[in-house]
Amino acid sequence: MFHYRKTYEFARTLYQKATTDQQKAFAIGWMSHCATDVTGHSFVNAKAGGPYRLHWQRHHLVENHMDAKAYDAQHHGTEPYGEMDTSALHFRLAFRKGLIAPYVGADDAPAYDYFTGFPAYDTSDSAAGAKQRHDFFDLDTADLPDDLCDLIIATMKDVFGDADPKVLNWDPSQFSDLDSSGQPTGRPSRLALQNTFKLLYLYVKKTSTSGYAPRKPTAPPVFNDHTPPAPPGSSSGVDDDPSRGGDPSDDSWNLLDLFLAILGFLAWLAELGVWLATLPAAVLADLATYPLRELLYEFAVEPLWSLYIAARKPLVMQGFLMPKTEEIMQSLVELGVSPDGPLAALAAALNSPDGFATAPLPFDEKSGADRAYPRAVVTDPQNIAQQILGFVLPDPSCGQPEAPSEYLRPWKYPERDNRGNTVGWEGTLAASGPWTQGEDARVLMNHVPGDPATRTAYKKAATPADTDQVSQAHLPGGQHLGDPVDYGTYVVSKLTSGEPIPDFNLDADRGYGYHCWDWNRSGDTTVPKVTSDSAFDAAHYAFHTPCTVPEGYCADSEFAWSGPQKLYTPALNLAIHYRDGDAKDPGCSATTKVDINEIQQAGMPPEGQKG
Repeated sequence: MFHYRKTYEFARTLYQKATTDQQKAFAIGWMSHCATDVTGHSFVNAKAGGPYRLHWQRHHLVENHMDAKAYDAQHHGTEPYGEMDTSALHFRLAFRKGLIAPYVGADDAPAYDYFTGFPAYDTSDSAAGAKQRHDFFDLDTADLPDDLCDLIIATMKDVFGDADPKVLNWDPSQFSDLDSSGQPTGRPSRLALQNTFKLLYLYVKKTSTSGYAPRKPTAPPVFNDHTPPAPPGSSSGVDDDPSRGGDPSDDSWNLLDLFLAILGFLAWLAELGVWLATLPAAVLADLATYPLRELLYEFAVEPLWSLYIAARKPLVMQGFLMPKTEEIMQSLVELGVSPDGPLAALAAALNSPDGFATAPLPFDEKSGADRAYPRAVVTDPQNIAQQILGFVLPDPSCGQPEAPSEYLRPWKYPERDNRGNTVGWEGTLAASGPWTQGEDARVLMNHVPGDPATRTAYKKAATPADTDQVSQAHLPGGQHLGDPVDYGTYVVSKLTSGEPIPDFNLDADRGYGYHCWDWNRSGDTTVPKVTSDSAFDAAHYAFHTPCTVPEGYCADSEFAWSGPQKLYTPALNLAIHYRDGDAKDPGCSATTKVDINEIQQAGMPPEGQKG
């Protein structure tokens, strides 16, 4: 909802309702997210071939490599905090007990002052280094503060009101907020928001502290690390650091804690005795086994590490794991370059007399210069497994012979399907954004300024067609909204001053500079075909029928609308309208067919179909 409806209005109202400095900072952070999405997603979409709605798997893959590339460009892959998977991003999200000024006594203090930088950590491969990193990265957070939860919920009520579908009404006991009479409002409760935040925090903590990746092994030393066992309660000095804040889960001691501490101390004494008794033998064993350990490292450990990296690659290239520095593919962060580009460079180097290829990588991909944007969903004939599952589970292809297939190779630009047939587009054609071939993700942080006249023109656009005309007039001359940093400053300055800005779609869906939009709909209210508790569904999920149904809509599904159009038709432009202010739905009279001239100019088959 926050990405597609009343996006800027929500951020502006959030700031207006904020009563503390922390709440205002939270609202400004929300504004910066809005600005970054509007401008940054235009680059992602250009590389993905369309918005997230049409290319979800490729979108996620591209963003992973963009994040890793941007972070690596800043830190150059050197520790500490050198790569995305050692960046400890959860430090920036934690709420802690304040122990130093100006946060003394606060329950929502930051873990560290990240304007002055985070402290270094032990990067060695010793047991002591591994323990220090574990203790250092293991930082817990308190719940999302109650006052922030209440601010979000109250702002939702003010901005969205009670007219929209209430998706949490079925669970009034925990996750739905309640009104003064005890009835569910359908908005999330404090608990729902806090659970969501905690899950996000744990995910970021896991993925940004080498949670899914062991460290690359180093050559064995002559003498191994023989650090004595740490006493119970030791945290490598981490817990004694007041700048880190207090652990929000700390409670007062009781007799059980005292009893367990005594047992732990006795166990440590036993471990220390074993360590002292075996230390001389361990040192002699180090000397005796060093040649063998060196051979094992060269001929077993390093090959196994290479095998591990190779085994990771399918997950990295499907978007399930963040890429390490050596796994970042330039072809996923630079416009115009495909995964085949590096292979072409390698072939050129092999054919060169001196072994070096001097020619730059060719622009062999349409990203950044695609006249058939946004590309349609990539589909292919269903395989046997999909056909079998179609008899057991709801059929995602709605009985059609083809089903979405981009997930099989999301690193490929969606110009052709897996059989080599041309992929059409979703009408009408739009502009992906101002970024051009040869630019990579770092351009989003280069402080590229926006053009005031262009910003005004995008703001005044009353229809999608108006926005497309602004793009045609301004983008070729390099006039645009600005990069996320520059545009973010502009958006924050306007929204904090209360100046109205139209609500922009945060996915840049369907094209650059689009406002929040909705489908044109017919006037009849229809009820989904649901077999259970239809009265409940009629009260909460009744929608007006879209005049042109979206791609992927299935008229035979359980939640289908009744209406004149059962399946997506590429011969029709999507009938949509902006939801600015009091804008009215123009209805189905605005539905138009795809312009054949537009098709021919883009060099595509008739009606956007596959060739």
